[in-house]
Amino acid sequence: MKLLEHPERQMQIVLVRPEGDANIGAVCRAMKTMGFTSLVLVLPDGREPDKEIVRTWSLSAYDVFEEARLYASLADALADSTFSVGFTRRTGSRRRTRFYDLEEIAPGIIRRVLESGELLSLVFGNEQSGLDSEELALCSAAASIESHFAFPSLNLSHAVQLVCYSLRRALIGAASGLPGDPGIPRREAEAVAEKITEELRAIGFFTLGDSTWLRNFFRDLVERAGLNSRESEYLKSLFEKIRNLKLHRPE
Repeated sequence: MKLLEHPERQMQIVLVRPEGDANIGAVCRAMKTMGFTSLVLVLPDGREPDKEIVRTWSLSAYDVFEEARLYASLADALADSTFSVGFTRRTGSRRRTRFYDLEEIAPGIIRRVLESGELLSLVFGNEQSGLDSEELALCSAAASIESHFAFPSLNLSHAVQLVCYSLRRALIGAASGLPGDPGIPRREAEAVAEKITEELRAIGFFTLGDSTWLRNFFRDLVERAGLNSRESEYLKSLFEKIRNLKLHRPE
């Protein structure tokens, strides 16, 4: 497997609506101890964190915050990544059909990064409520960190530390192999999913008119499969051909 010089830089930690600036600083520290330096903050209200509070809690990791990127929405924050994992302790079929365990998904994340140099996002909700259902739906996959049932809630920086540690362990133990093609970024995966749902809508597939769930399903499927641009175009043309065959087929 062809190792990137700095594979940790291809994995960005995304904090959605973080409430405590002290926690942002603590996250910076947790990241840097594991070699991760790419931080993204999603701040819908447009506020800016208190730099002095962040500096106090980040100690020697304040440079992580200085290089952080700010976005007004999670959708914008994920636009350039090819795969994203939302971490949450609240499971249920209404939120996602499948939840991965951290130890289960970490090797796959590292494999994708090392094989193709893709940009991956690791998404965390705020300290009080975590990721809501809409935010989790924007992620390619959902994962949870196993904790004791009597007190399952983890501090934000502790959760980030555990994820970064698991990824670092997977990185160190990565097996050899051949590099693969890079997958398409989120914006292209969204376009593929929208094209497929449009073609299915044209042949009357959606009886109730709501295609959101299936569109998200196809987007996640494309990202998990790591399809490149050529394969994505072929997939879109396949559904276009299905529509043409259906609409022009004699009754």
